[in-house]
Amino acid sequence: MKYTSPIGKFSAAALIAGFVLTFSTAVNVQAQIVVPGNGSGAPTGYNLYNANNVPGFSITNGNLVFSDFTAVEKSLAIGLSGTAIDTYNANGIEFQSGVWTVDPGTNYDLSISFIVSALNGSPITDVGAALQATPPTSPGMISVDETISTVGPGGSIGNSIGALALLAGGIQSTNVELNPSYSSLYIYKDFKMDNQTATSGTLNASDIIQTYVTPEPSTCAMLVSGLAGLGFMIRRRK
Repeated sequence: MKYTSPIGKFSAAALIAGFVLTFSTAVNVQAQIVVPGNGSGAPTGYNLYNANNVPGFSITNGNLVFSDFTAVEKSLAIGLSGTAIDTYNANGIEFQSGVWTVDPGTNYDLSISFIVSALNGSPITDVGAALQATPPTSPGMISVDETISTVGPGGSIGNSIGALALLAGGIQSTNVELNPSYSSLYIYKDFKMDNQTATSGTLNASDIIQTYVTPEPSTCAMLVSGLAGLGFMIRRRK
């Protein structure tokens, strides 16, 4: 007769319950902001000008690393240094500016690109974006068009796998689910404030936000550990 202790029975049940609970809680990673702050919410020196000109510039937020930034003002030169880059919550990045103001008869066109990578090879399963701006008076328009692509060899741009479109006064937040998921993505944003044909009224925008969903690294580790423990208990019972 084989003897199985009550502790063994409890451990197996706990492992099974733990497996179910762990599997159902694959959510956004926790915040781990590693850039210095200046007390105003935006990291010191983390602006589009430095991101575009300082070699090796990158920002880490939790399980995500943002790097290889480029920024180009295609029309009106408002100034890249006036646009701060900050971490957003536990799972994203934010471009924030107090100088995005466009007078009647002018327009502003800014392109921003970067690579986002999940640490430890974790997959990125969802990309979200949001735009904070004062709803413009017609015919003015504030918009963000975004292309999501894979990352090729040497950080090159791969295939386009998704797109997002934001419009102040209309669609101000949106997201796209990725299937399959990717550990690195190339993000290209085209931010426009078009007030060219207006005769009155200024355009004002303040934030462009980007968020990502990745499985929690600890979830994968707990899942493997739980399965291994469950297998051990089953072998012991035989």
